Amino acid sequence: MAVVLLALGAIIVMSANAAAQGLPGKSFEFSYDFLPYKKLSDPEPGTFFEDIEVRVQKFNFDFSYPLVFGRGKTVMVNSFGYQQLQIDYKNWEYGEGGGEPTVDRLHSLSYTMFLRRVLNDTWSMAFLLNPGLATDFEGALVLEDFSLQFGAIFTKQFSPRFAFGFGAVYSTQFGHPIPLPALSFQWNNGSNLRANVILPVNMELWYDASERLDLGILMKIDGDEFHVDPEIYGYDNPNFRQTDAMIGPAAEIKVASWMSLNLYGGYTYLRMFEFYNADDELAAYDPENSLFFRAGLRFER
Repeated sequence: MAVVLLALGAIIVMSANAAAQGLPGKSFEFSYDFLPYKKLSDPEPGTFFEDIEVRVQKFNFDFSYPLVFGRGKTVMVNSFGYQQLQIDYKNWEYGEGGGEPTVDRLHSLSYTMFLRRVLNDTWSMAFLLNPGLATDFEGALVLEDFSLQFGAIFTKQFSPRFAFGFGAVYSTQFGHPIPLPALSFQWNNGSNLRANVILPVNMELWYDASERLDLGILMKIDGDEFHVDPEIYGYDNPNFRQTDAMIGPAAEIKVASWMSLNLYGGYTYLRMFEFYNADDELAAYDPENSLFFRAGLRFER
């Protein structure tokens, strides 16, 4: 479900940012996520699973290119993303684990088309199309490696300080279509405080400390479903579902007019590592909640 929620979050946040900050610029962003070794949250008693520890690292690359039409009333943002997910294990005894599935390196590629149209002085609409690929690249690509999300949202600007949005997103991420409603709220105090809320996936509160520094508190959900090689795992449609729900402080530092340093850290409140054959669960290795850290550089012009 995490990728569906991420698509839902993207369409609302991009719509809010476009309304609040004007036309976007071309940008490239690299970020690195680190979650340290942690034991499993609910290992089977008396087995070697009690000693297993799991560490997660993520490498993210995103490039965005905007196009503007209709005297600025229509904005199309084309974004391309790549993520490598690296999972390391301690104390994994393969002889005892037998055929228990594990993964160590996974990849995802995505294209996002975001289209926003200003309808009048108070209403705007946004549409998002997001085909993606998530796999281990160990075997030939098949249909299950690909997914498609799309959604739409209408936003009403009640005042310069408050906007409300509603809509829906539709996803084939888990092999069958899933529709989800979308609700959003954007608020600011007219000077240095602003908030974005996307129920139930994303909450952000930001304080503009200076022209070069923004401080915030963020709650986010991150994750994906990866189709893996059937020949390695011995199932017809094996897939790995990974989710991290995180909350903590953040900072955006304007190093130069064209470069920003983004920092985010805190603690997870939900972690899921699950192996499925189609929709049948094979195993779950959910790590305990832990500290996390994310650092990124964003270049924009």
